[in-house]
Amino acid sequence: MTDLFSFIPARTSDPQTSVDAGIRSQHFAPDHRAKILAFLGTATEPSHYIAIAEGTGLDRHAVGRRLIELQRDGQITCAGIGRLPNGNRARVWVAR
Repeated sequence: MTDLFSFIPARTSDPQTSVDAGIRSQHFAPDHRAKILAFLGTATEPSHYIAIAEGTGLDRHAVGRRLIELQRDGQITCAGIGRLPNGNRARVWVAR
């Protein structure tokens, strides 16, 4: 028998609202990943998640989630650590 949760980006211990959100994300996540890859493909330097969010028009939290997926799939790589506008440090990303 196939475990339904193996196809949903949520843990089996998550509340139902998280499971529902994971199911909904499967509809728009591919478009988000494509926008992020297009942005990184034309960026002249490695970019942090806030720059990617501003450049794509996506929410910064959505960008953060998609970056991990893209890294896991080998489509982007962390190019080091940069500075956010507030001075905090953050990973910067490039397309592979």
